[in-house]
Amino acid sequence: MSNDNQIDEELYSRQIYVLGIEAMKRMANSTVLISGLGGLGVEIAKNVILAGVKSLTIHDTKKAIITDVGSQFYISENDIGKNRATASLQKLQELNQHVTVLASEEPDLLSIIKGFNTVVVTEPLPHSKLIQLSNFCHSNNICFIAAETSGVFGYIFNDFGPAFQVNDPRGEIPSRFMIEFITNSEKGIVTCADRAHHNLTDGDFVKFEEVSGMTELNGNSYKVTVINSYRFQIDCDTTKFHPYEMLGSGGYGNQIIPPSTVKFTTLEDQLKDPLVLDTDYCNFGHDRKVLLGFIAIHKFMDLHEGKFPTLSDTDEVIQIAISTNSGMNLTPEIDNNIIKLLIIQYNATISPMAAILGGIVGQEVLKSLSGKFLPIVQFLALSYIEALPPDTTYTLKNDRYDNYRIVFGDKQQDRMETLKYFMIGAGAIGCEVLKNWALMGVSTKGDGKVIVTDMDRIEKSNLARQFLFRDNNIGQNKSEVACAVAKTMNKDLRTEAQTKCLEEKTRDFYNDNFYLQLDGVCNALDNIEARLFSDKMCVYYKKPLLESGTLGPKANFQMVIPGLTESYASSADPPEENIPQCTLHNFPSNIDHCCMWGRDVFSGLFEQSADLVNKFLDDPDFVKNTRIAQGNTVLLSNLETIAKQICEDKPTTFADCAKWARTRFEEYFNWRIRDMLHMFPLDSTTKHGTLFWTGSKRPPTPITFDPNDTSYQREFIFAAATIRARVFGIKPGTQEEAMKAAATAEIKEWTPEKLQIETDDDEKNVSAPVIPDDDPRIIAAIEMIMKAKSSANHLNPEKFEKDDDKNNHMDFVASAANLRAINYKINPETKLEIKRIAGSIIPAIATTTAMICGFVCMEMYKVHCIEPKQISDFRSGFINLAISMFSLTEPIAAEKKKFAGVGPEFSPLWDNLTLDGNLTVKQFIDTVKEQWNVRVMTINIGTSQIYTAYMNSAKKRERMPKAITEIYKEITKEPIPDYIQFFKVDSICYNDDMEEVPMPDFILNFRK
Repeated sequence: MSNDNQIDEELYSRQIYVLGIEAMKRMANSTVLISGLGGLGVEIAKNVILAGVKSLTIHDTKKAIITDVGSQFYISENDIGKNRATASLQKLQELNQHVTVLASEEPDLLSIIKGFNTVVVTEPLPHSKLIQLSNFCHSNNICFIAAETSGVFGYIFNDFGPAFQVNDPRGEIPSRFMIEFITNSEKGIVTCADRAHHNLTDGDFVKFEEVSGMTELNGNSYKVTVINSYRFQIDCDTTKFHPYEMLGSGGYGNQIIPPSTVKFTTLEDQLKDPLVLDTDYCNFGHDRKVLLGFIAIHKFMDLHEGKFPTLSDTDEVIQIAISTNSGMNLTPEIDNNIIKLLIIQYNATISPMAAILGGIVGQEVLKSLSGKFLPIVQFLALSYIEALPPDTTYTLKNDRYDNYRIVFGDKQQDRMETLKYFMIGAGAIGCEVLKNWALMGVSTKGDGKVIVTDMDRIEKSNLARQFLFRDNNIGQNKSEVACAVAKTMNKDLRTEAQTKCLEEKTRDFYNDNFYLQLDGVCNALDNIEARLFSDKMCVYYKKPLLESGTLGPKANFQMVIPGLTESYASSADPPEENIPQCTLHNFPSNIDHCCMWGRDVFSGLFEQSADLVNKFLDDPDFVKNTRIAQGNTVLLSNLETIAKQICEDKPTTFADCAKWARTRFEEYFNWRIRDMLHMFPLDSTTKHGTLFWTGSKRPPTPITFDPNDTSYQREFIFAAATIRARVFGIKPGTQEEAMKAAATAEIKEWTPEKLQIETDDDEKNVSAPVIPDDDPRIIAAIEMIMKAKSSANHLNPEKFEKDDDKNNHMDFVASAANLRAINYKINPETKLEIKRIAGSIIPAIATTTAMICGFVCMEMYKVHCIEPKQISDFRSGFINLAISMFSLTEPIAAEKKKFAGVGPEFSPLWDNLTLDGNLTVKQFIDTVKEQWNVRVMTINIGTSQIYTAYMNSAKKRERMPKAITEIYKEITKEPIPDYIQFFKVDSICYNDDMEEVPMPDFILNFRK
C-alpha cells in the first residue's frame, strides 16, 4: 500500500465496510513481525498481508521438514531443508502487492524486534524467553502477541501496553434514527419517528442534528436513560428551549460510542492473576486447564534447555502444573488427561487449528494497529478434545500426514482421505475450506473426491479475502481456479470443478444418484435462499451438512447431522424486511431509501426496458401472450415502454442520449418533486388532522439543472447518457460532450400532473380500474410499435454490476441516490457506501473467514469419526471478533415424537418408513395399515395431493387402483424423470379411534 495513504477501494471494499477508512490508513502505516513460519505463522501472515499493512517481516530460524507440508500451505516437498520464512516469502508477497514482505533468519529475535508496531511469536519457546520478549515489548511500546497451537489445543496471549485506546469497543454501527417529538421538560423525552427502535442502552450518549424548533439541541450530545424501544430521556433540561416543531425534517439522533482504554500487563504479571476468556460454554473452566498445560510445558522447556516433553516426562510436567497453579490459582483442579494429550500432540500442528488461531490472531494484529474493536484481554485458550476418536493408535510414515496421525490415529486419517464431498461455493469460505482439506488429506485416495460448484467469476474485490485467487485470475471461473490452486498444495487432492447453480432447475443434474454417492455437503454460500435449498436437499437425502457464514467480524458455524440435530431451516434467521414501496418511491427518510431507489431506477431504464424491446422483437404473439399472462394493465405499461424505446425516444447519437439523460434529471429531481408539493403543500394535513409533512415524511425541494455543475448532476448526466448509448449500440462520448448536449436539450415547462401517490402501503391494495381490450391507448400503442418493428434493432440490456468501475453503473446509482438525498434534505454519502447499500454487499474480512472455516473442519472430524459421536460432542458456534466474544454450545437436537402416538420416539425431520414397489393408492394404504396399524388419510408428494379420504366417492374409486406414480404424472402433466429414484411421501395418519397420530414420512421406492 502506498505511503500517501491512498487506499485501493476496489480491492479492499469489503474490508473497508468492516474496519473503516481511518483504520485502514493506520494499518497502511504499520509494520508487523511474525516469528515462526509453521502452520500457525503462515496463517497469521496470510491474513495480515491480505488486510493491507505497510510491511510484514516473517522471521524463522527453522528449516522445513516433511510434517510442515501438512499445515504450512506455502511449503512443498521441494522446500524441505530450506528456511521456512525464506521458502514462503515469494508466495506470501504475491498475496498483496501493496504490502512489503521481508524475511529474516536472525538467530537472536530480541535484537530485531525494536521498531515494529506489533510482534507475534508463534513457536513454542521456553517460559523465560517468552517473559523476556513480553517485557521488552511492553517497555518499548510494542504490541506483543504470543500464540501457539499443538494438536487440538491452542492459546493466545495479548499485551498491547499499559493504556491501549480502543476506538470502537462495541463493533456495531452506531444507531441513527429520526425524531418525531421532544418534550419541554426537566429531562427532555425524545420519541422516535414511526416508533422505530433507537437501539440505545442506559448511559449511551446521543448527538442531535437538524432538529426543528428546539435548535438548542443541535450539535450537542446528551446522556440517555431508556424508557422503551422507541422513547428515551436525555440528561438535559429543555423547559426553556424553543418548542419542537413537527413540520419539517424532524431531525436525527445519533448514538455516540466513546473510545475506551484497556490496561494490559506483561506476561509475567498476568501469570500472577491471569485474565482468561471463556469460550466453550459446555465445558466451563476447560480452557484454563489447557492454558495451564501450555504454561507447564514452557516451564519444563526452561528446565531442559528448550527440549519438548515426551510421555515419559508426564509426571514432571504435571508436578510443574500443580506448583504453578498453586501460585496463580488458575483452575480449581488439574486435568492430568489434558496434560498427557498435550504432551503427545505437542508441536504437531494441524491445519484446522492453525486456521482457527490464525484467524483470531490475525484480527488481534489488526486491532493492535488500528485501535478498531476490543482486543482479547489477555488470554484465550481452546481445545477440541471431543474431536478425537477413541482409537488414536498410529504408525508414523514420514509423510505430510504424520501430525494428523499423531493427533487422530491411522484409522481416522484413512477415513478422511476417502471422503466424497460436495462444496457449494468457491468464494472466501470455499477457498479456506479447500485449503484445509488439501492439507488434511481429505479426498485424496480411493473414491474420495471434492466436487466444487460456483457460477461466479473472479473479480478484483475478491482478492483481499479469497486468497487462492490472483490478479491474473480475474474473469476466470472461481470453482476451476480454486480447485487448481488447492491441488498445488496437495497434488493428491481429487477435485471436480463445476459452474452450475444448485436450484430446482438443476435437479436433473444434482439428482438422486448424485446425492446418494456423497458422504456430506459443505455450504460455502453467501445468501439464505441457497442455504435453505442445500439444507432441504441434505435433509431429503440424509446427508451431513457443514454450514457456516460470516458478517464482518461476526461468524457462525453449525453442523447438520442426520438423526441428531435440527436442520439449518429449523431455526434460520427470518428474511430481512423490505423497504415499503411508498417510502422508496415517495417518502425516503435515509440514504438507504435513496440508494435502493437509484438501483430500481437503473434496472428500469437500462435492463427491464431493453429486455421488453427484445422480447417484443422475438415474440410474434407478444401482445396476446402478455395479455393472457399479466392482463391489460401490465400490457399497456409494457407497450408504452417499448414505444418510447423504439419510436419516441429512440437515439441515434450520443448527444441524443445526453438530452434524454437531461429529461430524466428533470423528471426525477425536479418535476416529480414539484408534483408532490403541488398535491401535498407544506401545510397539508392528514385525514386525522395532523400535519402531513412530519416525522419520517420529509418535505422535498426540487433541484434546478446547472450546466456548470461539477458534482452529482454532471456525474448523473454522463453516466446515464453513456449507459444508454451502450444499450442502443452507440459509441459513448466524453463528459464535456454530454454536458454540452444536456444544456441545449429542449425541456418543457413544468405543469402540475395528477399523480397516483401512495401515502402508505395499504393504498396499493385498492383495485385499479379495469382496462378493456379495445382501450384506445392500447390500440394506438400497438399500431405505433408494429410500424416501427421492422426497422427496430435488438438492444443491449445492462444488468447492474457494482464491482466494475468502468461500466458507469455505480456512477449512475450513486449520483442518482445523492441527488435524491439532496431533494429530501438527507446527507449525501460516498460512492463506496452507496455501493455497499445498493449492491447489498456483505462486509467481509479474511480473518473471520479463516477462523470459522477452521472450526468447520474440526467439527468435520466429529461428523466422520470412525465411531459415531453423541450430540454432546458437537458444537455450534457464534463468534464476534469485534468484541472478543466466543460462544461454543451444544447443537439443538432434532425434534422427537412418539411413533403413532404410543410407540418409540422418532425424528420427523430425519426418520422415514420405506415402502418398495410401484404401489397403487390401495396397496399403499393397506401396507401401512398392515405394517404400522395406522390409517392413511392423505397421500401427498410435494404440492401434489394424490389421495385424501375426504375426496368425493367417484374420484376415490378412480384413484384407489391406480399407481401413485401414474396419478402424480396426471397431476403434474409431466413424466417422472429417470433421475428420480424414489418419492418422499407426506401422509396424515389416524389411529383406530380416528385421532391424528404423528408418523414419519414414507419413502416410496417405486423403481424397485
